[in-house]
Amino acid sequence: MASASRRRERWTHGEARAGAGTPRHAAALLVVTLVTASVLLAAGGFEAAGKVQASRYLAPEQLSGQGWKVAPEAENDGLFNTYTVKSSYGDFSAHGKVGVATRAKEVAALAELDRVSKTDVFTSAVKRSAVGSVETVKAFATKPVETITAVPSAVGRWLKKTKYQAGEVYSDVKGSSGGSGSGEGGGSGRSTTSVMS
Repeated sequence: MASASRRRERWTHGEARAGAGTPRHAAALLVVTLVTASVLLAAGGFEAAGKVQASRYLAPEQLSGQGWKVAPEAENDGLFNTYTVKSSYGDFSAHGKVGVATRAKEVAALAELDRVSKTDVFTSAVKRSAVGSVETVKAFATKPVETITAVPSAVGRWLKKTKYQAGEVYSDVKGSSGGSGSGEGGGSGRSTTSVMS
């Protein structure tokens, strides 16, 4: 009785059992794996490699969405399906159902970026950025010493602003993944345009 409890104690505390991890155990594990794989292959446990119908594996809502569509045929490698997600932004490869869901979210994000980049706020921010760059070049040309000495403090301000913005984005992401229930995304309700300005 004492030896059985000692073996159980050694096992639960992570001590290696006598002979565990030896070549004999590895060979036995390999044999079991090969036998299992051959039985599954003989029984038709794996899909044959080649083209398959996407509609056979994806639900109707996974076949298309706003701005994207899965190609009718997918490529199967014997284990996984690789789908092609077509959109106005190009064709994307998606591995499995999770890959299709990820590509659908990416296409939605691209559409939102496209929409935002056409707004007046985005356009004016780009103009302000360009004007700021031109003014920096002018200042360097007319007052090189003053401009050079101002660079370290400007970099410091930029780093502080970047750290602050990263913290806000982290808080937004953490809030939305936490499911706080404040709106559809679960986020704080702040717009990403506030981060840009």
